[in-house]
Amino acid sequence: MTTKQDKRKTVAMLRWTAALLVIFIALLGCSFFSNTPGAVQPPTSAPIVAECQKVTEPSAQDIAYATNLMGDIFKAGEWEKSYTTGNMRVSVTWINNSAGAVAHGEYLVYPCGYTQKDMDEYFSDENFKVFLTNYKNPKQLAACADDAKKIKLREYRAEDYNKGYLLRFWLTPVNNTHVEKVMVAFPEESAALLDQYAQKMFPGISSCSK
Repeated sequence: MTTKQDKRKTVAMLRWTAALLVIFIALLGCSFFSNTPGAVQPPTSAPIVAECQKVTEPSAQDIAYATNLMGDIFKAGEWEKSYTTGNMRVSVTWINNSAGAVAHGEYLVYPCGYTQKDMDEYFSDENFKVFLTNYKNPKQLAACADDAKKIKLREYRAEDYNKGYLLRFWLTPVNNTHVEKVMVAFPEESAALLDQYAQKMFPGISSCSK
Protein backbone atom coordinates (compact mmCIF):
# COMPACT_ATOMS: atom_id res chain seq x y z
CA MET A 1 0.00 0.00 0.00
CA THR A 2 1.37 3.43 -0.93
CA THR A 3 1.92 6.33 1.46
CA LYS A 4 -0.91 8.23 -0.26
CA GLN A 5 -3.33 5.35 0.31
CA ASP A 6 -2.22 5.13 3.95
CA LYS A 7 -3.04 8.81 4.46
CA ARG A 8 -6.49 8.41 2.90
CA LYS A 9 -7.21 5.43 5.14
CA THR A 10 -6.05 7.35 8.21
CA VAL A 11 -8.22 10.38 7.35
CA ALA A 12 -11.26 8.14 6.82
CA MET A 13 -10.71 6.45 10.18
CA LEU A 14 -10.36 9.81 11.93
CA ARG A 15 -13.59 11.07 10.38
CA TRP A 16 -15.42 7.92 11.45
CA THR A 17 -14.05 8.22 14.99
CA ALA A 18 -15.06 11.88 15.15
CA ALA A 19 -18.59 11.04 14.01
CA LEU A 20 -18.92 8.38 16.71
CA LEU A 21 -17.59 10.83 19.31
CA VAL A 22 -20.21 13.45 18.35
CA ILE A 23 -23.00 10.89 18.69
CA PHE A 24 -21.63 9.72 22.04
CA ILE A 25 -21.41 13.27 23.40
CA ALA A 26 -24.95 14.01 22.25
CA LEU A 27 -26.31 10.95 23.99
CA LEU A 28 -24.26 11.66 27.09
CA GLY A 29 -25.54 15.20 27.15
CA CYS A 30 -29.15 14.02 27.06
CA SER A 31 -28.44 11.80 30.03
CA PHE A 32 -26.64 14.43 32.11
CA PHE A 33 -28.74 17.50 31.44
CA SER A 34 -32.29 16.18 31.32
CA ASN A 35 -34.07 17.42 34.45
CA THR A 36 -37.16 15.22 34.08
CA PRO A 37 -38.02 11.82 32.64
CA GLY A 38 -39.42 13.59 29.56
CA ALA A 39 -37.58 14.17 26.30
CA VAL A 40 -38.42 17.88 26.12
CA GLN A 41 -36.31 20.17 28.27
CA PRO A 42 -38.23 22.32 30.78
CA PRO A 43 -38.33 26.06 30.05
CA THR A 44 -35.71 28.02 31.92
CA SER A 45 -36.51 30.83 34.34
CA ALA A 46 -36.92 34.26 32.79
CA PRO A 47 -37.44 37.76 34.20
CA ILE A 48 -41.06 38.62 34.99
CA VAL A 49 -42.28 41.40 32.70
CA ALA A 50 -45.24 43.77 32.94
CA GLU A 51 -46.93 42.07 30.00
CA CYS A 52 -47.20 38.84 32.01
CA GLN A 53 -50.78 39.72 32.94
CA LYS A 54 -51.75 39.52 29.27
CA VAL A 55 -50.91 35.81 29.08
CA THR A 56 -54.19 33.89 29.07
CA GLU A 57 -53.29 30.37 27.97
CA PRO A 58 -50.37 27.89 27.94
CA SER A 59 -47.86 28.30 25.12
CA ALA A 60 -46.93 25.71 22.52
CA GLN A 61 -43.74 25.10 24.51
CA ASP A 62 -45.81 24.49 27.65
CA ILE A 63 -47.92 21.91 25.82
CA ALA A 64 -44.87 20.18 24.32
CA TYR A 65 -43.19 19.93 27.71
CA ALA A 66 -46.30 18.78 29.59
CA THR A 67 -47.28 16.10 27.08
CA ASN A 68 -43.74 14.67 27.18
CA LEU A 69 -43.40 15.05 30.93
CA MET A 70 -42.85 11.35 31.62
CA GLY A 71 -40.93 10.56 28.45
CA ASP A 72 -41.30 6.87 27.60
CA ILE A 73 -42.06 5.72 31.16
CA PHE A 74 -45.72 5.32 30.21
CA LYS A 75 -45.18 3.34 27.02
CA ALA A 76 -47.65 4.01 24.20
CA GLY A 77 -48.50 0.35 23.76
CA GLU A 78 -49.54 0.02 27.40
CA TRP A 79 -50.83 3.48 28.30
CA GLU A 80 -53.32 5.67 26.46
CA LYS A 81 -52.45 9.37 26.66
CA SER A 82 -54.71 12.40 26.26
CA TYR A 83 -54.46 16.04 27.23
CA THR A 84 -56.47 19.23 27.58
CA THR A 85 -55.55 22.88 28.07
CA GLY A 86 -57.28 25.72 29.87
CA ASN A 87 -57.26 27.88 32.99
CA MET A 88 -53.49 28.43 32.68
CA ARG A 89 -52.62 24.75 32.82
CA VAL A 90 -52.01 21.70 30.67
CA SER A 91 -53.65 18.53 31.99
CA VAL A 92 -52.33 15.17 30.79
CA THR A 93 -53.87 11.78 31.55
CA TRP A 94 -52.38 8.31 31.03
CA ILE A 95 -54.61 5.23 31.38
CA ASN A 96 -53.50 1.61 31.57
CA ASN A 97 -56.66 -0.48 31.36
CA SER A 98 -54.95 -3.85 31.69
CA ALA A 99 -53.27 -2.80 34.96
CA GLY A 100 -56.26 -0.82 36.19
CA ALA A 101 -53.93 2.14 36.67
CA VAL A 102 -54.13 5.85 35.90
CA ALA A 103 -51.70 8.75 36.01
CA HIS A 104 -52.44 12.43 35.74
CA GLY A 105 -50.22 15.45 35.28
CA GLU A 106 -51.02 19.12 35.77
CA TYR A 107 -48.54 21.63 34.34
CA LEU A 108 -49.44 24.93 36.00
CA VAL A 109 -48.53 28.26 34.40
CA TYR A 110 -47.99 31.36 36.56
CA PRO A 111 -47.05 34.06 34.01
CA CYS A 112 -46.31 36.62 36.73
CA GLY A 113 -44.54 34.14 38.99
CA TYR A 114 -45.65 32.29 42.11
CA THR A 115 -44.77 32.22 45.80
CA GLN A 116 -44.26 29.48 48.34
CA LYS A 117 -47.71 30.37 49.64
CA ASP A 118 -49.17 29.62 46.20
CA MET A 119 -47.57 26.16 46.24
CA ASP A 120 -48.69 25.47 49.80
CA GLU A 121 -52.26 26.46 49.00
CA TYR A 122 -52.34 24.38 45.83
CA PHE A 123 -51.08 21.31 47.73
CA SER A 124 -53.32 21.99 50.74
CA ASP A 125 -55.74 19.64 52.48
CA GLU A 126 -58.60 21.65 51.02
CA ASN A 127 -57.43 21.14 47.44
CA PHE A 128 -56.85 17.45 48.02
CA LYS A 129 -60.59 17.10 48.58
CA VAL A 130 -60.88 18.17 44.94
CA PHE A 131 -57.98 16.00 43.72
CA LEU A 132 -59.61 12.95 45.33
CA THR A 133 -63.19 13.74 44.41
CA ASN A 134 -63.50 10.62 42.20
CA TYR A 135 -62.50 8.32 45.07
CA LYS A 136 -64.26 7.24 48.24
CA ASN A 137 -62.87 7.01 51.78
CA PRO A 138 -59.51 8.65 51.02
CA LYS A 139 -56.93 8.34 53.78
CA GLN A 140 -53.53 9.98 53.81
CA LEU A 141 -50.82 7.42 54.50
CA ALA A 142 -47.76 9.65 54.47
CA ALA A 143 -46.39 13.05 53.48
CA CYS A 144 -42.76 14.01 52.91
CA ALA A 145 -40.52 16.31 50.90
CA ASP A 146 -37.18 16.56 49.19
CA ASP A 147 -36.12 19.92 50.56
CA ALA A 148 -33.10 20.20 48.27
CA LYS A 149 -35.21 19.87 45.12
CA LYS A 150 -38.35 21.38 46.73
CA ILE A 151 -40.44 18.36 45.75
CA LYS A 152 -43.44 17.46 47.90
CA LEU A 153 -45.05 14.02 48.04
CA ARG A 154 -48.32 12.80 49.52
CA GLU A 155 -49.43 9.17 49.62
CA TYR A 156 -53.06 8.05 49.92
CA ARG A 157 -55.24 4.99 50.04
CA ALA A 158 -58.73 5.36 48.58
CA GLU A 159 -61.51 3.28 47.07
CA ASP A 160 -63.33 3.21 43.76
CA TYR A 161 -66.11 0.72 42.99
CA ASN A 162 -65.30 -1.10 46.27
CA LYS A 163 -61.72 -1.61 45.16
CA GLY A 164 -58.72 -0.29 47.08
CA TYR A 165 -56.19 1.97 45.35
CA LEU A 166 -52.84 3.45 46.32
CA LEU A 167 -52.15 6.97 45.08
CA ARG A 168 -49.09 9.19 45.11
CA PHE A 169 -49.01 12.90 44.36
CA TRP A 170 -45.84 14.89 43.65
CA LEU A 171 -45.58 18.68 43.42
CA THR A 172 -42.46 20.05 41.76
CA PRO A 173 -41.34 23.60 40.87
CA VAL A 174 -40.08 23.69 37.29
CA ASN A 175 -38.92 27.30 37.09
CA ASN A 176 -40.05 30.71 38.35
CA THR A 177 -43.31 30.60 36.38
CA HIS A 178 -44.21 26.90 36.14
CA VAL A 179 -45.10 24.14 38.62
CA GLU A 180 -46.00 20.52 37.91
CA LYS A 181 -48.16 18.09 39.87
CA VAL A 182 -48.14 14.40 39.00
CA MET A 183 -50.44 11.71 40.39
CA VAL A 184 -50.29 7.98 39.81
CA ALA A 185 -52.77 5.40 41.11
CA PHE A 186 -52.59 1.59 41.09
CA PRO A 187 -54.83 -1.10 42.57
CA GLU A 188 -53.79 -1.98 46.10
CA GLU A 189 -52.66 -5.46 45.07
CA SER A 190 -50.26 -3.88 42.56
CA ALA A 191 -48.24 -1.97 45.17
CA ALA A 192 -44.96 -3.40 43.85
CA LEU A 193 -45.77 -2.18 40.33
CA LEU A 194 -46.59 1.26 41.72
CA ASP A 195 -43.19 1.30 43.40
CA GLN A 196 -41.49 0.44 40.11
CA TYR A 197 -43.16 3.28 38.24
CA ALA A 198 -42.63 5.77 41.06
CA GLN A 199 -38.93 4.95 41.12
CA LYS A 200 -38.68 5.72 37.41
CA MET A 201 -40.72 8.90 37.72
CA PHE A 202 -39.09 10.43 40.80
CA PRO A 203 -36.04 8.34 41.77
CA GLY A 204 -35.02 10.77 44.52
CA ILE A 205 -38.39 10.67 46.30
CA SER A 206 -40.38 7.75 44.94
CA SER A 207 -42.01 7.05 48.31
CA CYS A 208 -42.01 8.49 51.81
CA SER A 209 -40.90 5.09 53.12
CA LYS A 210 -37.87 4.78 50.84
